Amino acid sequence: MDGKSSQIKISVIVPTYNRAQMLSNTLRSIKCQSLQEEAYEIIVVDNGSKNNTQEIVRQVNQEEGKRVHYICEPNLGLHNARHAGARKSIGEILAYTDDDVVCDKNWLTALLNEYHSDEIVCVGGKILPKWEVPPPKWMRFFDPWTLCLLDYGDTVIECKWPQNPFGCNFSIRKDILFELGGFNPECMGENWIGDGEAGLLRRIYAKKYKVIYTPEAIVWHIVYSDRITPYGMRRRLSNFGAAHSCADYKLYKYSPFKLLLRSNLFLMKYIKHSLLGLCDRYMKRDIFHFREALKSYNKSRALYELRLIFDSELIKLVAREDWING
Repeated sequence: MDGKSSQIKISVIVPTYNRAQMLSNTLRSIKCQSLQEEAYEIIVVDNGSKNNTQEIVRQVNQEEGKRVHYICEPNLGLHNARHAGARKSIGEILAYTDDDVVCDKNWLTALLNEYHSDEIVCVGGKILPKWEVPPPKWMRFFDPWTLCLLDYGDTVIECKWPQNPFGCNFSIRKDILFELGGFNPECMGENWIGDGEAGLLRRIYAKKYKVIYTPEAIVWHIVYSDRITPYGMRRRLSNFGAAHSCADYKLYKYSPFKLLLRSNLFLMKYIKHSLLGLCDRYMKRDIFHFREALKSYNKSRALYELRLIFDSELIKLVAREDWING
């Protein structure tokens, strides 16, 4: 290891897929950190993009400041990209973010400041919205987490399940990531596996390690107009439904009988929101779009719980705990 490599404390890993223009803003914000340049590295992991992602990284590298490392991970899946970056990294701390955020200049410094004890293995921070267009009025019915926004207040706290950091503002000790089997996948082919960093956090809590939220580590998540359409929110809530059922199953190990009961419960909720939605639509209430998204959420959960009874391939994938080693 050369002198410069030995100074690197934290490695920033940015998985990306077909978001070249968005990525450039993210990288520029990371290049402008208050942390000394020698103390961090930036790794972009291209997860099989079909656009000019590599060219965008080259253009950013022609600008003054920190150099960005580019690697390609052909195996699709956010967890594969995250793990490819971890394998190439030098820092003892890994900081993950998305390709559609803007990072505060003190982001990395704030994350590093919380690693003052060996038992602290994971640190996250605020995720605030940066709206491309003003949100429609009906978005007021949705909780911030449905857009992956997070704000646990203005004081440092120790997180407890389910009060977790989110993946676009997420750091972890590298050795712990490998010790605990890495991130769970979110989607593999047609199978929505579901719980991503939540699955990793579940294993962290089981080991009695500490997870910290710091309000000083801020990123702004760009909320694009296509995400806050009725279709966009139905799709997001459907994916969250599968993720939540997956996480619950991993945590509580439900029997087939209990899964069947739960599936029927979510089916009843689907019917309830369908009936209420008809009334809202007739009365022209804007809560109608929220009802439609809740229908998608509960339908997704009902179907996923059934699959956990009958789909042996899904059961095998959900049961797997190590996705990074071997």
